[in-house]
Amino acid sequence: MMQRLLDEEVVTADDRRRLQAMGVVLGDLLAEALDMHWVIYEDQVGRSRALRYRQSDNYLFPATMVSRRREAGDLTPVQEIYDKAVGIIRPVQEPLPFQ
Repeated sequence: MMQRLLDEEVVTADDRRRLQAMGVVLGDLLAEALDMHWVIYEDQVGRSRALRYRQSDNYLFPATMVSRRREAGDLTPVQEIYDKAVGIIRPVQEPLPFQ
């Protein structure tokens, strides 16, 4: 559905608020799939909403995953963005027993 909104230009590259809302939806999907939770990430630059894997130092920043790409003219499909994020976190996850 998100890809369709982008493809049909219902949400455009200059609509940062809606693009970031799409990123939050993407983040909720990632959180569910990867056992992650939303946190406020703070560094010297400021505060950002992020997904954190358990108590590790492994974070994703889905709120801007779509918006930053679109604003830069990058048309990477939403599924590819999702798959890349999964590929970053899966290797650091503890294996489930009996797999």
